Amino acid sequence: MAEAGSSSSDFLKLLSKIANGDKSKAEQLVSDYKDFILEEAKRCKAKYQRKYEVWCELSLDDLFAEGVVGLLQAVKDVGYWNKFSDCVRKMIKEKILAAIIREIDFKAFNSRLKEELAAYRKVRARLFRKLRRSPTIAELVKATKLSSDKVEQLEKLHQIAMDYEYE
Repeated sequence: MAEAGSSSSDFLKLLSKIANGDKSKAEQLVSDYKDFILEEAKRCKAKYQRKYEVWCELSLDDLFAEGVVGLLQAVKDVGYWNKFSDCVRKMIKEKILAAIIREIDFKAFNSRLKEELAAYRKVRARLFRKLRRSPTIAELVKATKLSSDKVEQLEKLHQIAMDYEYE
């Protein structure tokens, strides 16, 4: 990695150049840490897929990009750490895990919302047949036992879904 074979003052100069926007030096550092970032991305992706039993759609390229963001963040924060390599490892892992967790949370949220919308649409259809007209928000609140804000949110999603289905 970048630290090996150079004096600490040379390494600090390299970090300073990177922090000041020297693109070639930043590319050199990314190249030095490429294998570590890729291995960390593979390890984290596999671990969280096993842990949550949810397939992570993010590619290794996406996770590599997150790792590079962590690496560059470490360059910015190097003054707070005793060893740059400790900072780099922590920041790379943090950024990769954050991306995986965001994606897993997004899937869980979408799945939950999809189930809520399906249940809402059943109740709404039943009310529509009974009333022979579109139910009001108040009627839907009473029938679903949800808050009016939630019913309004689900009604908007229902309308969007209807527009999409009939386009």
